[in-house]
Amino acid sequence: MRTPTATLPELVEALNDGMGYLYLAAERSHHPARVQLFHRIRRLKADIAADLASGCVGPMHPVPEDGSWLAAWRDACRGLPATLAHGPDRAMLTALDAQELRLLRAFRDAIGKDQPPALRELAATHLPEVEEARDQLHELKSGTENAFLARKRHAGGVAGRLLLRPADPGAGRGA
Repeated sequence: MRTPTATLPELVEALNDGMGYLYLAAERSHHPARVQLFHRIRRLKADIAADLASGCVGPMHPVPEDGSWLAAWRDACRGLPATLAHGPDRAMLTALDAQELRLLRAFRDAIGKDQPPALRELAATHLPEVEEARDQLHELKSGTENAFLARKRHAGGVAGRLLLRPADPGAGRGA
């Protein structure tokens, strides 16, 4: 049985849930670069959620019914807060990566031909940003954090805020 495709209000709710999870991860982490990344992704999710909410017609806070995408999302994320609060770093990163992968799949599914035009357009607009956020969390989980931190990203738009910037604004500049 295939999980139903997310509606626009459900994607907004999932992004809002994700912001809470990233807040917990940032509070729990002892790695400054990770904390920065978690906060950047939180802000990105807030911006995407606000844009998606502007395209919503009807109730903004859907009640997750059995069989809905949001109910499946929340069921899959049920243990995430405990893992983020008490689990080891590896478990935390694995849980966040899985959560981001579910969200990424929902955005890809929302672009389908059988979806309302507003959902398709908004999902397509923000898909690159959702992919970028998931890729960065996946790299952290996969242990390629050092390569990730050293690499310069050239994303534009909202995704450009995911760039890791040096803590010292003058770092890397000639005197």
